[in-house]
Amino acid sequence: MQLPENFRKMDMLDQVGLLEEIQLRKDAEAIPGLFELVEKPLRDVAVDYMVTNALRTVLASSEPHVVAGITHPGPLVRRLSILMAGEKGFASALPVLIQALDDPVNTGLTHEILIALSRLKDPGLVRVFRRFIDSPSTTTAALAIEMVGRYQDAASAEALMAMIRQAEADDEYQECRLTTFMAVGALGQIGGDAALAFAAEMIHHRNPTARRQIQETLVQTGEAALPFLAAVLQTNNAEKIIMALNVLSRIGVRKAGDLIAALFDRGGASNLNVRYAAYEALGGIMSMKGLVLLGDGLAETDETVLMAVVGALDRQVNPGVVKKVGDALAADPGRRARVIRAVAGVGGLNLFKALYPDETLADELIRAVAATRDPELIGLFKNTLKEMPGDRPVRDAQRLDAAEIPAECPPRRILAVDDSRAMVLFYRATLGEAGYGVETAMNGQEAINRLKAGECFDLILSDMNMPVMDGIEFTRLARELPFIGDVPILMVTTESDESQSRLARTAGVTDFLQKPMSSEKLVQTVAALLASG
Repeated sequence: MQLPENFRKMDMLDQVGLLEEIQLRKDAEAIPGLFELVEKPLRDVAVDYMVTNALRTVLASSEPHVVAGITHPGPLVRRLSILMAGEKGFASALPVLIQALDDPVNTGLTHEILIALSRLKDPGLVRVFRRFIDSPSTTTAALAIEMVGRYQDAASAEALMAMIRQAEADDEYQECRLTTFMAVGALGQIGGDAALAFAAEMIHHRNPTARRQIQETLVQTGEAALPFLAAVLQTNNAEKIIMALNVLSRIGVRKAGDLIAALFDRGGASNLNVRYAAYEALGGIMSMKGLVLLGDGLAETDETVLMAVVGALDRQVNPGVVKKVGDALAADPGRRARVIRAVAGVGGLNLFKALYPDETLADELIRAVAATRDPELIGLFKNTLKEMPGDRPVRDAQRLDAAEIPAECPPRRILAVDDSRAMVLFYRATLGEAGYGVETAMNGQEAINRLKAGECFDLILSDMNMPVMDGIEFTRLARELPFIGDVPILMVTTESDESQSRLARTAGVTDFLQKPMSSEKLVQTVAALLASG
């Protein structure tokens, strides 16, 4: 059924009825007339909408007309036909679409043509997409980058690496472009030794978002990334080594533990932050060499490093671990006090249960837990005591009841944001003991969700490098919330590069605290910020 020549002059109800009939019958004879109506609409919104719907319905069953429409003189018909070719996967449209890319008349339709080609799923198209990975159009370039990654196009790897490296330039690192983010992901899909070596080299990219994406790529690569992470561990760059240790922790295989042990063996863990990251990583890796290192780590005197050691041992408690801890407690009074405080501070329930039968140790542990004044930590230990038989656990649970902060005297609230379990527990224990109420989040996304839900805090502590959402992005989003304007944000980080502090200041960070820090330094800094607020 062809559209009548007088369609434009017909009554609206008749026009609608005719279009509905064409759509129902999927009548291809009506396509030329519908093409004309698309290019020269009636200016009646309802009828024009029905014209487009009818044309889409008919074209869906007529591949030849769709292919012909790609070269139609009218730009609206061309655009619709291009999109339909992709949506319906019309293979015969492929050569016409490729030719259309080079036709100057389609300059404004490049992105639509590439979308259509991406849906045709032909690996031979990778050469086409490769041409556009450096397109001045961000959306077009991002699509092309996505496709060369999907087709694992090794020939695009060098260009992608150059793009990622360029994003570290002084005038670019402040913001992670979409194309940079996509390039990292595509390079990970392409894989191969060159790509993995590059990702490991760039593990501490100057832009935090790109840095996070690079690390995610290495984590997803898994065991195949280990040789390249090993090369990072052999450098003298503490920031890169810490990033590599974090990735090794998330990969979690035994060989990762062997690499960390080798780092200690060659004296590469003299930096406190490196040791902290290494010990925490070992907590998630079943490795005999790792357990030996953790046992030796009980001699650490830095509070935060020791908490990482104790937290890691608590995750792998066995008779040998319990003996190591017992030996450490017997070594000297200073070490005994530090280890007991660490067991309480990290919520080390497994070690607590193993040590509790010794009445003297039990008494010291209960006093250390009570000293944290942290309701959540105290609650964990109280629940553990309630599961134990005998009268002594009941009495100790009652002692912990008396240590909790009265509800009528709420403390000033602090939100601590860090992906390190040992660090957030250090904050809870140290600041709780100082009389503050501490809530925690394991990454920036969790934290921003809490703020958007209306939770209020007097101060926010944030790490810089975290999965899901880093501290700089979190700070930027938090400062956009009207009720966060004057809340101090203290960034606690291992970063020493001036470019990173500039990024953080620009995002809205109030002050910095360098890891590792003592509990006294943390409490003093927090008190000073709250007093000046």
